[in-house]
Order: sequence, then C-alpha cells, then structure tokens
Amino acid sequence: MVAAATVLTAALLLLVLAMLLRSRKRPVVTGKEALVGAEGEALAWDGEEGRVRVRGEIWRARSSGALNPGTRVKVIDRDGLVLVVAPA
Repeated sequence: MVAAATVLTAALLLLVLAMLLRSRKRPVVTGKEALVGAEGEALAWDGEEGRVRVRGEIWRARSSGALNPGTRVKVIDRDGLVLVVAPA
C-alpha cells in the first residue's frame, strides 16, 4: 500500500513538473507584450492624440500624424496607459 501511494505521488509530481516546464515556453499573452502588434480602430482623434479600440477596450493613443475616426491602427508601443499607434 505504501509503495503504491509513493509511486502514485511520484507520478503526479512528475506530471506537474512537466506541465510547469511546458508552460514556461509559451509566449506572453498579457501586458505590454500582448498589446504590441495588436490591431484596432481609431474612434476619435484630435491632432496627434485620440482614442482607439484595441481588443474590445478603449485606450488613449498617440500617433506621429493625424488619424481619421474609423482608421485601422496597429499598436507599436505602450507608454504607461497610452498606446503609440500607426495606421495599419
């Protein structure tokens, strides 16, 4: 009985360790790394700043040039809570 419990516990431990090692190889899906490269749409724009919708969320954004509402944009960087975007 003790041997069976030991083998079962060791097998469970090896399974958990294998899953842990596999998960470390996956790409990041949150934070700045997840937003860079994402596409969205300009909602309102005034000069070089405005609002964009990216992945269902509305963000403040900056661009090197003026954008028209409805323009598709691509996130090239994030500065705090402000996205830096360019036309897609």
